[in-house]
Amino acid sequence: MLPTFSAVVFLMTSNAIAQVMEATSSEQLAVGLQYYYHGSDETPMHVIVFDRQAPYELRIMAEDAPGNSVHSLTRTVAHLAQAHVPRALAAVNGYTWEPKVRKGVLSGQEVWPTRAIVINYDVKKKPAQGDTVLVSGPYRGARPILSLLTADDWHALDANSESRYQNIGSGTHVLEAGVCTSWRFDEENARSAIGFSDRLVVIVSSEHRIDSDVGQRFANTGDVCAFMEFYGVLHAIMLDGSTAAQMYVDGIEGAINPLASSIPYTAGVRHVA
Repeated sequence: MLPTFSAVVFLMTSNAIAQVMEATSSEQLAVGLQYYYHGSDETPMHVIVFDRQAPYELRIMAEDAPGNSVHSLTRTVAHLAQAHVPRALAAVNGYTWEPKVRKGVLSGQEVWPTRAIVINYDVKKKPAQGDTVLVSGPYRGARPILSLLTADDWHALDANSESRYQNIGSGTHVLEAGVCTSWRFDEENARSAIGFSDRLVVIVSSEHRIDSDVGQRFANTGDVCAFMEFYGVLHAIMLDGSTAAQMYVDGIEGAINPLASSIPYTAGVRHVA
């Protein structure tokens, strides 16, 4: 079975967009798969880059609640990545999930997706008007299908289309044909996003542990766009943010952005999907 690359997505105001500097550290995780850390940037960022010619698939992961094909049980990103067969090489939280009982996101709690999600052709939630849908097709010995669709385009697909193999929706289209498209440039937070070009797929997760004493700040959407442009991305969507912008990288000890939860009645790494 082929190794997989899986993706499953504080309000301050500033119109500044950070200039991206060279990575302060990097590590090759596998052939065609690289991790970079931009630790000295104004908005520190974790970045995963993989070559679309390499034999990896982009898969969506979630754990169904018993007897329900829509609701899922919350898990950490690391748990989903490590439990997947084969084990994921890297993973990031997808878009937002809402708890059935609004008391925070707890281990084993049932949640439902707020945006489109399709896993192995199984439609958990259809895209709603305004969604942008990331399409990932199966690996067939060549570069896999990867594209962004509007909700209308997705609904026009045949039910058996390979474009319905793995899908995840977003409410924020960050980059389109190399041009920044989002208007939400002033909202700073921990953020994550996924983007691609003809050659690469890039996943970013901004640092939760910033040092404001040295001028660091949380990332706004414009910062995310700047990092995507730095790595040559042409199309990108925002994934989850705030305390859910967690990233997992196989082979690097400890969770990336481990999210020691700020919610009073939870402890440790937040359960997100």
